[in-house]
Parts: sequence; C-alpha cells; structure tokens
Amino acid sequence: MNRFNLPESNGHNSPSQPLMRKPKPESQALAKPGSKSAGALLPMFGNLTPRDYFLMIRERWYWGLLAGLLAAAGIIYLEGSKPEMYRTEAALLFEPRPDRVLNIEQVVDTDGAGQLNNHIEQLRSASFFNFVESSLTEEERGRIIEPYRETANGRTPSLGAIIRPNLTVQIRRNTSVVTVGASHRDPQAAALIADRFARNYIEFNLDRSQTGTQSAIVFLQDQAADLRREVEEAERDLQRYRADHNVASLQDNQNVIQQRVNSMGGAVISAQVDRLNVETRLNKVDEFRENGRDLTEIGYIQQYGSIPALLRELDDLQKEQDQLNERYLENHPRMQRNAQRIESVKRVIDSNIESAISELRSQYEVAQARERDLNRELEEAEQASLELDSIAVNYRIIERQAETARRSYDRVLDRLNETTIASQLDNTNIRVLDTAWTPGTPSEPNMTKAIIQGGLVMSVLFFGLPIGIGLIDSRLKASWDVEEELGVTLLGEVPKLKGVKTKDRPTLVLEGKQEEECESFRGLFSSLELHSYINYPKTILITSTVPREGKSVISNNLAATIASHGKRVLIVDADFRRPSLHDYNTPINQSKSKGKPSRDAKGYLPWIDSGEDVPEDPRQCAQLGIRELGENLDLLPAGRADKRPTVHFQKDRFTNLFKAFKHHYDVVIVDSPPVGVFPDALMLSRLCEETIYVCRFNKVPKGRIQACLDRLSQSETTLAGVVLNGLPHSRASTYSYYGYGYGENRKYAKEYAAA
Repeated sequence: MNRFNLPESNGHNSPSQPLMRKPKPESQALAKPGSKSAGALLPMFGNLTPRDYFLMIRERWYWGLLAGLLAAAGIIYLEGSKPEMYRTEAALLFEPRPDRVLNIEQVVDTDGAGQLNNHIEQLRSASFFNFVESSLTEEERGRIIEPYRETANGRTPSLGAIIRPNLTVQIRRNTSVVTVGASHRDPQAAALIADRFARNYIEFNLDRSQTGTQSAIVFLQDQAADLRREVEEAERDLQRYRADHNVASLQDNQNVIQQRVNSMGGAVISAQVDRLNVETRLNKVDEFRENGRDLTEIGYIQQYGSIPALLRELDDLQKEQDQLNERYLENHPRMQRNAQRIESVKRVIDSNIESAISELRSQYEVAQARERDLNRELEEAEQASLELDSIAVNYRIIERQAETARRSYDRVLDRLNETTIASQLDNTNIRVLDTAWTPGTPSEPNMTKAIIQGGLVMSVLFFGLPIGIGLIDSRLKASWDVEEELGVTLLGEVPKLKGVKTKDRPTLVLEGKQEEECESFRGLFSSLELHSYINYPKTILITSTVPREGKSVISNNLAATIASHGKRVLIVDADFRRPSLHDYNTPINQSKSKGKPSRDAKGYLPWIDSGEDVPEDPRQCAQLGIRELGENLDLLPAGRADKRPTVHFQKDRFTNLFKAFKHHYDVVIVDSPPVGVFPDALMLSRLCEETIYVCRFNKVPKGRIQACLDRLSQSETTLAGVVLNGLPHSRASTYSYYGYGYGENRKYAKEYAAA
C-alpha cells in the first residue's frame, strides 16, 4: 500500500475481530510518481488532464482577464494615439538581359535572383539616400518636412529621420519586382518619396555602372602595362638560366646520371651479398672453434684443397687401426706405424684448414674494399643527380613564373577588350513598372488591426496567465497530486466547510450537522476500512505538515464516525504544545481554557505530574479525566500546554498507558503536532500502527509534504493514506471512492430525500 514499515502484531484481540492481519492487496501498492490511477482521464502534457487546466483557468480567470484587458487597451491606445500616416508604393522591374552579338560578361551585372538582394540593400543604403536627397528641390523638401515641424520635443526632424524609418523595400514573391513603399503624414509627399526613390535608382545604377566601367578600364590598362614588363623580365631570366646551366640538354643528363645511379646501386648490392657470404663463413668458423667442434664439418672447409682426400685417407687408417686392435697389442710395430701415419694425416689436415681460413679472411677484406669503393661511387652519382635535380627545379620555377606572367597578361588584355566594348553598351535592365499613387485614406492608425491584436493578446493572457501561474504553483491542489506525484494513497477528500462556524466544525458528525459534509467523513472511514490491513485494536496517528491544516477537526469527526459504526474510540489530545480538543468538545455554556486550565484541570500531563501508576482501567482514573463525548467515544485531554512534550514521550508510563488503552478501546486516535514543524509526531509514531496524513488544499508545497512523508517512512508506523482537507466543491475528484463529486452528491441526496 505504501512505503512505510508494517507494524508488529499488538497481541490483543478485539471481541469482534480475530487476531489476524488482512493480506496486503496488490492494488494497494504505493503508486509511483508518473503512474496513472484506474479510471483517470487520459493525461494531457504529463499528469495534467483538460479538467485540471480548466480548474486553473477558473481559479485565476480574473487575473488573466485583468491582464488581457490592460494589454488590449494598451495596444488599442498606442495605435489610436499614432498620427495619421498615408502609405503608397512604386514598383521596379528587373528584366533579364537581352541576347547580345558578343558573349561579354558585364562589369556591372544586374541579372539573377541573387542580385535582387544586393539591389534591395543599395536602395536602403545611406549612399543612395544621399543621392536621392541631393535631387530634391527646396519646394519638395519643404513639403516633406512641413507636417513634422515642431514635434512633441520642440524640434524639427531632418529629412533622414522622416524618410528612412518610413521607407520599406521588399521583393514580390516569385517575381523579379521590387516595391519601394513610403509612409508620410502628407499623401502627396508619400507619393513623391516613393516615385523619387524608384526613378532615381535607375539613374543611380547607370551612374555607378559608367563610373565603375571607366575606372575598370583605367585599372586594366595599368595592369596590362605592368604585366607586360613582368613577362619580358621573366623571359630574359629564363634565357640566362638556360645559358648558365646548359639546360637545353637537361633531360639527357638526367637520364645518364639516373642509369649510372641504378647500375652502381646494383653493384653495391652484389658486393654486399658477397661480403655477407664470406662473413657468414667466418662467423661459422668462429662458432665451431668456440664450441670445440670439428671444422671439417663446415662445407667450405670440407671441400677445400686436398682436405677431401686427406679425410678419406684418415678414415681408412682409422678402420685399419680398428682391425689391428683386434689382433695386436698397442706396442706392436704395425700398431705404432698406423698411429704415426694417422698423426701425420691430421697435421696435414690442420694445415689445410688454416690455409682455408686464411683464404676466407683475404676474401672478406677484398669484399669490404670493393663494397666501400662502390658505395663511394654511388654517393658521387647520387650527388650529381641531386645537383642536376636542383638545377631542374629552379629551371621549372622560372619557367612557371614566365608562363604565369604570360597567362595573366593575356587575361588582362581580354578583360580590357571586353570592358571597352561593354562601356559602349546599355548597362542597366531596370525600369519603373508602377508609379506611386496618391493615397486617399490613411494607413495608420489601423484600429481594425489593433483590435485584432488586442483580442489575440487578451485571449493568450486570459488562458495562458492562469495556466502559467497554476503550473508554477507547487502547492497541493488535487487528488492526482497525492496519488501521482506524492505516490501515496488518497483516503478521502473533505470539502471546504462553508456556512459552518469554526466552533462547530470539530463536532459536525457528533452533533449530526451538515449532512453532506458528514458524508465525506463516512466516506473517509469506508476508505480507511478498505485500505487498512491492520486489525483492531489499533492506534492511529493523525498529523499534518504545518499548523491549521485541520488535523484536529479531522481527528474529532473521524473518531465520531468510527464510534458511530460500533467501535470503541478514544481520542488522545497529544498536541501538548497547543491542545485544542478540550476546547472543541466543551459545551458553549462552559468556560474554555484556551490552553490555560485551572488548578484542578485533568488530563494526561496532570496525571504524569501526579506520579500515579498506570491504572488497569484508564477510564476509572480520575486524574486522567477521560471524558465521554458520545456513545463509544471518549476523549483524553492534554490537561495543559507544555513546551517540552518530547520528554514525556520517552517515559515507560506513557508507553504502558497506551497498552492499557488497547484493552478497553478498538481504536485510539492520537492528535499530534505537525510533523513538518515539531518532532513530536515522529516520536509518537512508535506507539501507533497507522498514520493518517492531513493536507489542506492549496496551503503547503508538495515538496515539503514529500519531505515529511519521507521522514515518517523511517518510523515503524504504516501510512494509511492522505486526507485532502478544505477542498473546494469544484475540485472534488470525479473518480473518488465515495461518489461522483460533491455536485452529484447533492443532486442524488435531494432525490433520496424526496423519495
């Protein structure tokens, strides 16, 4: 059902209830934020439904209406306060170029859609405005300035301040037509400005075209002369370089040197291979000597000179020796002759081996010398190749410079010829399509436009401002806030008790007043029975986030409702800091203590001070002063106020007293201080199986409520759910457990009453 811990069995059976705990239904599992309850409307922008937006607007519509009216009135007033302005416009057509006999690129090109943007910027430019201003006569200047003389600031604006802010230039969509619009207080002056800008632009364009063409011709002539000198100088440098380095046969020299380099490279590689072969044999000889192996096992030595014949002779002598050993002793003459001959052959073999090694060393030295000579010749050939390459590089650079100078000179000459011809042709394709007309009615102030804009702004503010404030406001406002965002069960909704005096609110159910409001407490009891899986007897803690959320009113009326269903109920006023249940349940004709009881006041705190033992039947203890409020309903008052109540919660007598209560009552309801302000509720929760959390509509931010619920989740109590108190009838949940909403409840209540 929720995140809170399940309390252990209290070990006591109510006469009407077996000692068992209802199984926790899966449907009561704690709803996670963002989930949807069954039967809820489809969400719109997250968890909000269209009905929630409607309620946001209905609660704050007057703010949206006021802001909308002010904004609309401001827009209409600002528009109406504008002076009368007349608007007209002229049109310029930018035609494509006609076909020419010569395909010459123009110096000043006015063709193409991309060029239209350049023309628009020129029409708006300060240089063109100065050109137009210089064409105006004194009479025309006076006509333009006259309506603006001595404005509100006592100064007459300049022509630029009058014309430029009121001039518009734009392209007609999907055409090559540019419109020039002008607004002015005088309709004739407006037409004059638009026509003058359109006609003068053609002249301005032609003047710039001719000026630019002549400047281009002079520039190109100077460039051609400079480039001609550069070409001549480059040709002379190229000729001198050829003579100095014999570049005419450059390609043949490069081929010869490259062949030499390739040949020497192959010879060097061959010499290196020969040297490595000899070096390998010498290394093998050294290796055999170090390891004490027979050098005749080396193939080169084995085949050297007379070594093969000597080895065969030695082999024959050794075989002969083996045969003699079988017949004669060691000192026999034939044995001695055989030994002498073997020794003689070995000396000859050793001599031949040394000769073979000496010859290998000579071959190695010759190979090294040959390799050095070939490397030196290769380096000389490569150096010659590099020098020739350097000469070739410099030659190609000089040659490219000369070629570049020639091409540049040719292009400039071609461009000069084209420009000269273009200067003699018509260089504009612009003409006036429509002249400006003299407007008969002012374009400003445009009250129709202002009314439409004001209406749109008013509509946006009327709907948007309440919704915006509602989205920013994080206070608890609806049942879905409890179940969707806080993720806890909503036990019930208690309506705002309009028309009920403050002193009568705690005893609504007990005295049977305001039947429709009493029905909400019966629904709260039904929901508690449905969602609770803690058996009787049990202790229920009722707390809230901050004071004045109605937890004492909820405690008193819920206790009366439970008692009316046959349960024995005790209300414990544990809000020792500000006890109120005693006053709520004191008849009008009796004096109320207001937290300052007389000396003979009775209640829990006076009983603690008396030092009496825990009575077996607390109802019979005179010092406790348990009062009977109605059938099955009793009240344990606090007796007095105490600024340090947590001291009493730690005493064993306090715990034992609550155990004694369970022997005589089915339900003990503990009215505690707000958990968001004082720690009392957290300490009292150790003695309670369930907690009911009271939240007042539109009072506390949801983040603070969530923080308090998180603190309670660390205690041993189980959160039965949240009661949303003080809810306007329009905010009642249409999918609540006890009805269709308060409006429907009233309707059906009347039908049943009539029946």
